[in-house]
Amino acid sequence: MHVLDETTLDVVLRELDTVSDFVDYLTKKQERLETPGTDFWIPGEEELVANYLLRFDPQSQEHSFPEAPPDALVVLREGDWTSLLASKAYRARRKANEISYLWDELIEYQNRHIINGSAVVLYREESLELHERVMRMMAQENRVARRILGASIDRARSINKKGKRFTRSIIGGRDKKRAYVFMSLPKPTGYSYIQYRELRQEQLLMYCYGCKLKFDHVREVVGIAFEPGKAKTISVDYLVTDFGDTPIDPQFAKEARGYLDDANMWNQDKVAFEMFRDTPFPMKSYGNPALLRMLTNYVRRIKGKIGNYWG
Repeated sequence: MHVLDETTLDVVLRELDTVSDFVDYLTKKQERLETPGTDFWIPGEEELVANYLLRFDPQSQEHSFPEAPPDALVVLREGDWTSLLASKAYRARRKANEISYLWDELIEYQNRHIINGSAVVLYREESLELHERVMRMMAQENRVARRILGASIDRARSINKKGKRFTRSIIGGRDKKRAYVFMSLPKPTGYSYIQYRELRQEQLLMYCYGCKLKFDHVREVVGIAFEPGKAKTISVDYLVTDFGDTPIDPQFAKEARGYLDDANMWNQDKVAFEMFRDTPFPMKSYGNPALLRMLTNYVRRIKGKIGNYWG
């Protein structure tokens, strides 16, 4: 049982404001406080939150608590939360998170259509369960991952060249077996809006297949397509394709590659690959504050032994 008062409940829900971040925090807190034979003295939940936020493994992309020795009394000092709030790192974190809320807005946008009965899922029998699944997959992403996803939405919306399609694929999920495909496509001259939506849906589907052909380890692809430009969103198309562990049929793969070539999709000469890696506290000059503090303490301990090694 986790007991939070009116102050710390606001802190936890504000700083860990996705279901993944919130559940991970509660789970790891429980695991740490159940260290056999160890007692904890904690001045407030906010101090736990500060210690949790400041420990981040860039490889696993997860937060954690410091290790606790068995059969000991662990005392958390008071003031870590106040120091965190006053730091440049915290302000950088809040600034970096701003773009991520585009992902939240997209989820809310679609949820309103689901509630109103106006949502459409491509090439599938309409059902509430299918709509819900798309939203659950999107809601599984944590706040750091949503920065990259939100930036991809912003990029796709901002490019509005006549007749030019923009696409971006992001490999995500904790096991790196999920891909997101973002597509913005201007409405061709002479097309009705219904014809335009059909064209956009067809191209989104084929691009998702192209993503699987390009990245064989991917097991599921979520496709999202919309109109370019900064104007108010008119329509969004969603597509979920499950590939599982079964290889794509060779004949279908051949036909798909032919379509992709004809449509100039996944053209090797035009595709650029980038590695997106982010941290909760993206300080340009200082890096992760917990790591900085750890390195600083380490330097202090060994400074006398290595002379002027650190410059």
